[in-house]
Amino acid sequence: MVTARKRIVLDTNLFYYSSGLEVDLRLRGDWADVLRERYSLSLSSPTLVEVLTRSDLGEAQLWSCLDHMFSGLFEDFVQIGYLPFDQVPVRLAAQARDAEALGSLREAALQLRIDCESEFLRFVAFVLIGGLFSVVIEAKHDRLDAEMAGRLNRQLNALLNGNVEMVRESMRSALVQGYAPGGKRDKIVEDRLQCLFSSFTHVAFVNLHLALHGGAFVGDLQASAPLTSRVMRDVESDEFYGQIKADQHPMSILRKQRHRGAVSNYIDKMREDFCANSLMPQGVLRFFVDHLLAGLQSGTKYRKNDAIDLVLAFSLTASNTLFVTNDERVIAALQTASPESYVASRSLREAS
Repeated sequence: MVTARKRIVLDTNLFYYSSGLEVDLRLRGDWADVLRERYSLSLSSPTLVEVLTRSDLGEAQLWSCLDHMFSGLFEDFVQIGYLPFDQVPVRLAAQARDAEALGSLREAALQLRIDCESEFLRFVAFVLIGGLFSVVIEAKHDRLDAEMAGRLNRQLNALLNGNVEMVRESMRSALVQGYAPGGKRDKIVEDRLQCLFSSFTHVAFVNLHLALHGGAFVGDLQASAPLTSRVMRDVESDEFYGQIKADQHPMSILRKQRHRGAVSNYIDKMREDFCANSLMPQGVLRFFVDHLLAGLQSGTKYRKNDAIDLVLAFSLTASNTLFVTNDERVIAALQTASPESYVASRSLREAS
């Protein structure tokens, strides 16, 4: 019985390198041939979306990329549910050099990308804000008994859960601005995350000082002007709140050494909750969670293509499929998520 060869999915940068559009001198010259000796080369739907939405490609470069994509070098496309896209209309438009049809497909791809990234960034915002809540509760532990801390934590979690759509739509509007002609996507997204973080910081401290006033709820503020005055006065005079509010980059509070314990405990709990409540293969789940949470510990900013990188990794959930990349951060995460993918990615740089 002949065993079918494993499929190996290239990330988008490797696709660009294989097309000749870009060059990475760290790669061995015959890296694509090395992979073809053992695997069937494939691409995935997020790579197609990324190519279609890349704004700095001239018309000739885009046609060239698509010609390469449909040249027969790649045996199939892995459709990933988080960012699916039918390659057939794109192939037909490329073969016919139908610029109008391709323009419509590019617009559709951009809308799908914005949908995917807005949900990803909503989750990023919740990770950051959840970390903030943990830091606030830990910093005030000497004034909160166990019951008060538990109640405050439940109130803050309810606050997040009640604002899923608001945060998602806020990130969507930032992405629409960022992807508009001349838009500075990374700066707009970073500014929006900082703005959301600041807003939730204020609400967190309002809830904190309500808890310190006998466990009152936010709704009680509407019924009691004196309580409102006291709580708002306490919030504004809170030294810790003042420090966060005065910081030009308030999210940096999560990376302060003095809060490392609270953030680490929060990360451990998030990882545990994900593993307990997800049907996703554990290796891929660890890749996803660890990649996201690394920013809380290292201070690394979330990059423009982080959502695409993470979605690409879901190709590992397909049967008999590996994933290769030349991105150092992603390679490191693959070591536990998919050791064979890790070895294959590392082999692309070995001397001939």
